[in-house]
Amino acid sequence: NGAPYRLTLYRNKAYRCGRTGYHTFLVVEPMATLGQPAPLWVYLRGGGAGYYAMGGVYVGEESLNDEWSLGVHANALYGVAFTGGLNNPTTKATVAGKRVEDGYRLVSPSFCDHDLYLGVGQDYPNDPHWGGEDTVDGLLATMAAIDFSANGNGRLEGHHGTHVFVHGSSAGSPGAYAVAHAFGRAGVHLTGAVLDAFILSDGLLPLFDAGCTELQKAYPGFQIAEATVKNGPFAGDPTLYLDATLPGDLYDTPSFALLGGQDGFCCGAEAPVAGAIADGYTNNCEWAYRDPFAALGDAQSPLFGSLYLKGKGHVLTKDVDPTVHGPIEAWYQAVLAADPAPPWP
Repeated sequence: NGAPYRLTLYRNKAYRCGRTGYHTFLVVEPMATLGQPAPLWVYLRGGGAGYYAMGGVYVGEESLNDEWSLGVHANALYGVAFTGGLNNPTTKATVAGKRVEDGYRLVSPSFCDHDLYLGVGQDYPNDPHWGGEDTVDGLLATMAAIDFSANGNGRLEGHHGTHVFVHGSSAGSPGAYAVAHAFGRAGVHLTGAVLDAFILSDGLLPLFDAGCTELQKAYPGFQIAEATVKNGPFAGDPTLYLDATLPGDLYDTPSFALLGGQDGFCCGAEAPVAGAIADGYTNNCEWAYRDPFAALGDAQSPLFGSLYLKGKGHVLTKDVDPTVHGPIEAWYQAVLAADPAPPWP
């Protein structure tokens, strides 16, 4: 909106990408508030899932295993928070765009292990790169980027002692949940999490068995079991799923989840699978996510909410739509009204 920003790209050589380079992250800071405390809005963009099969052939979009440039990060943030030309952007009336107007700093971690941001250092199965000794590090690298961006290590001004929200869409949504969960178990409580369009749930497995998901249509032969092994415990252990940890002490980060009933990644436009019919559902998405959405409702708190829009498709927080962003904004204001302590006091 005519205000200058500083964009700083950082490379973390502790964590390698699946094919080339290292995990990077971008910090976008308003020049007007450099050196002053400011909250963070961390955005995890999507990009599906993938894995190396036997013989090193990638099933999925292999380029997502490459190091992210400043431009890739900037476009990810631009898509969720801005509109207009790149040389003359204005903020969108979205949850992320409104936070830019509020003076938030934006942080974009990498998705360059193509692991739903879930990797905790496990071996990268069948990866032919890095001498065949690569690891899957998406969760660790994302947590490191957030920690650095919030605390600065003497490099970033004014981040310490402010709110931190993590917002994921599509493949970034399970990452946002895992980041908040893992930080919480380490005693660091993020301010809130927005989970848009994808939540890990046992309800998804029958859809993959039916072969009706967009991932399987795009990549015939895609095996959910192979991706689960690659992505690690947050993907493969149902006791770590949101519906198993809410309500309860394992996950206490205020959270808001969104889902469109026509989302192709949960077979929204397809005929209901047998399990959905048996349970009295006419929509696959609503059926697949019934447990996590029920868990959010069972919390019985304005700090936990969900929104199901039966006519919407995949990823809702990028579009300017008051039916989407009105409920998210009400949740956001309720979180702030609870006067949460900063994650790093």
